[in-house]
Amino acid sequence: MPRTSSREDEDARMYFETTTGPAVPAYDELPTDGAGRPCGWHVFGADDQVGRVNLQTPARIVAAAGLVRKGAVFPVNTAPDVIDPPLFMRESLIHEVSAGTDGTTLDDRIDRFYPQAGAQWDSLSHVAFGADAFYNGHTLDGVLGGALGIEVWARRGIAGRAVLLDAESAMRAIDPNYCAGSRTPIGVADLDRALAATRVRLVAGDIVLLYTGFLDWYVAQSDQLKRDWAADPQRVESAGLEDSEDVARWLWDHGVVGIAADNPGLEAWRPEFERGNGMMRWLHPTLIGSFGMAVGELWNLGPVTRDCRSDGVWEMFLASAPLDIPGGVGTTANTLLLK
Repeated sequence: MPRTSSREDEDARMYFETTTGPAVPAYDELPTDGAGRPCGWHVFGADDQVGRVNLQTPARIVAAAGLVRKGAVFPVNTAPDVIDPPLFMRESLIHEVSAGTDGTTLDDRIDRFYPQAGAQWDSLSHVAFGADAFYNGHTLDGVLGGALGIEVWARRGIAGRAVLLDAESAMRAIDPNYCAGSRTPIGVADLDRALAATRVRLVAGDIVLLYTGFLDWYVAQSDQLKRDWAADPQRVESAGLEDSEDVARWLWDHGVVGIAADNPGLEAWRPEFERGNGMMRWLHPTLIGSFGMAVGELWNLGPVTRDCRSDGVWEMFLASAPLDIPGGVGTTANTLLLK
């Protein structure tokens, strides 16, 4: 049953809403690039490589830590064989264990390790905003030289309040035939409906967790479907965010630091691509390359979603330690959700 609001909850919510951080303009007040697209560069300074994670101020992290009430811990990483064979032409991980000569010590060796093959964060070097234009104006040469690598977040940490949106329930309420394994865009009206169900207001510094039901759906599918999808990425389909400016505006104006979903690409897959340059239309280039937003995919959100449905609490403390790989383009999620 949903939990009723207490004085402590109301005080915590007021603390979130009155805790200040860096001043950020509204989406429609952002300057535009040559193509007329709003650009979030330089909001946190000309030399910034942290992006929206700057909004996770010490006061907001302290407030988020107060959301841990019952000591429930939910890791979101996925085992290496959950997506097997790997999608998008990646190779399967090889894990070898070797024993010392006396058999009392063991060591690991991992080959063909793709940090973005399972639950992951994309770094700000993952996708450009435009040709030779990565977040905050970094060039491809600069990125290949180490700018915007995942180590920037690894050495800072990602921590704060996360709010889970149960998109599967919101979508199924209007379409009983909803399937997370088919291309179903989740738009602003759907996000608003899922957010209203949480009885939580998003505030600056929050991370949104989007449960589409995809990963749970995928695990239940046949080995043949998994092999077919791995062999031909064109066959991959999933529910996910609508690839639109409206969704980008919604995330920016709600103060969202990052968004992580349980599907393979965040957007409904396959997204539309621009002709000629092969770039996705809106979300990936905008969220990462323009906004500097943290994007996560293939997170194991099923267990925490079922817990939220049970206790009616949709906000929690998130703590993440990305891998410290200088110049890294992505990392395993390495995230714990605590309630």
